[in-house]
Amino acid sequence: MQSVYHYVEINGKYFSLKQNPICLAWYFFCKTKSLNYRRAFSIKRKIRILKIFILIYCGLIKRSVVSFPFPGHMILRVHGGYRIFNFSREIVTKVIETKSNFLKEMNEVERILITRQFNFAPKIFNWDQEQEWYEEELVNGTIGYQNLQCNSSALLNMFKQDIAPCLVKMILLKTPSNTTVGAITKNCNQIWQNSRSNFKGLDISAIDSIGDFFSDIIAKLSESAEQPVYRNITHGDFSLPNMLNTKKGLIVIDWESIAYRSALFDFYNFFLTELYYNRTSTNFIRETREAIVYIKEKLNAKNLEVANHLVALADVYRLLYYVERICMLIERGINKKILEVISRSIQIFAEHEKAILKEE
Repeated sequence: MQSVYHYVEINGKYFSLKQNPICLAWYFFCKTKSLNYRRAFSIKRKIRILKIFILIYCGLIKRSVVSFPFPGHMILRVHGGYRIFNFSREIVTKVIETKSNFLKEMNEVERILITRQFNFAPKIFNWDQEQEWYEEELVNGTIGYQNLQCNSSALLNMFKQDIAPCLVKMILLKTPSNTTVGAITKNCNQIWQNSRSNFKGLDISAIDSIGDFFSDIIAKLSESAEQPVYRNITHGDFSLPNMLNTKKGLIVIDWESIAYRSALFDFYNFFLTELYYNRTSTNFIRETREAIVYIKEKLNAKNLEVANHLVALADVYRLLYYVERICMLIERGINKKILEVISRSIQIFAEHEKAILKEE
């Protein structure tokens, strides 16, 4: 018979009733550095949660109790399921609830096991593909962007030192698979069309703006529909908020969105996420192009054909990234928050395209 563990709900998070407030305080302030960048884990909110937990622990107030099949100290709802944090064992158990259809060669557990081949991903300890859960290392460190100045030159330096080696390993993990621009856009367009009915009750003007941008990019890519392109394993949210500086070096966390996508998906996501959060300010386009050349140099000795291909088709891969990113966000679930993220993203994408045209 499967064991059941009880958790109390506080501010959208869940906390084990089998821990005292002193232990929770210790975990909060000494074991959750990697969560500190989230607004939900600001010092004020941590203190507020501790106060409520103490009242519950002392029996002074009551909150709803839920049960989960895994032991831990804290549970967070995440994309496609929930994560159970066990601070004493220093593991995180991901339990999968939602299945994504986007580029679905494998389920999430199968895909996450690929990360065992990367020294920059959390270690995977246990898993069950049938029950769809896995245990991974709880990584504690400081968020990558905390060490950056607010300019893209510092971003480029960090890219060359720490980020590019990760991208090269993912690109060359296996020989990149061949597909065509048309095959990717057909799949993306189908996802977009199928999602339209799920936007009911949300901002119509925002939905129309997304549709106009999406259609415009698809039209541009149609000119290269027969062009062969590479796909490889990608993180999906490859950006500084998911990169931790640790004693072991750079560790990339949150691999829930891992899947096969166009070869420069993670590359463009890394740089354009910085525009999304307004953390870069100088020579962004020039330095992004320099970063692509740097990737080529690193690939030259290992696979010259892939290296030359990626540089020659960098503009096509950038447009593919836009539509794949929109589809990935859609498949996380249609709601007001996701709509705002997509709207903000296409604003950044459109502004970036205008800036490129201006430079040319």
